[in-house]
Amino acid sequence: MTSRSCSTGSASPRCGSWRTIGVDQLRGICCCDIRRGVRVFGLNTVGPWLAFDLTAVRRLWRFWYQIPISLPVIGPRLLGDPKGRFLGMLGRWVGAGFYLDDDFRLYVRRMREPGHAVAGSRWYRTFLTRELIRAGEFANTSVDIPMWFLHGAGHPVITPTLLRGYAEHAAGFQLETVDGVGHWIVDQRPGLVLERLRVFLLDT
Repeated sequence: MTSRSCSTGSASPRCGSWRTIGVDQLRGICCCDIRRGVRVFGLNTVGPWLAFDLTAVRRLWRFWYQIPISLPVIGPRLLGDPKGRFLGMLGRWVGAGFYLDDDFRLYVRRMREPGHAVAGSRWYRTFLTRELIRAGEFANTSVDIPMWFLHGAGHPVITPTLLRGYAEHAAGFQLETVDGVGHWIVDQRPGLVLERLRVFLLDT
């Protein structure tokens, strides 16, 4: 899979010519002109077409963890905790109980390196204070590109409810939910993810 870099620092974000996108988070793509994309393969993610209606508002509490992470001082301390207490709790929750201890310990070590916890906190803060506000800009946009979302049905944050109406904006949109899987779908169902990715690349 190949892609080019995307710059979102200006008022009019500049994107390269994306060819294939296979990511866990589409936040960076949401800030750009997604119409330049060719193929999108998303794993437990959302796109730029968020419906801010009563149904969505009732589920906003599921994003609670982003608030403390995004706060100055508090966020870096939570992410940089040498025992990883917050990260461990959060990882098990979004994973619907599934978690890899070795990966967790590696993540905690990386977050303790200089600047990593601060950068993680600022990343969430930027999303909440800048990118999320701009989500409404894409309400009337549509794309005609292959787009396949593979989604863990047990994910407590990004539920299929948040993906309502995507087919109205993306003619090639497909959503497949996987039972018994949370956020860590690649670790829980590696064979399934690889199989679906192969089919996606061959058919699009």
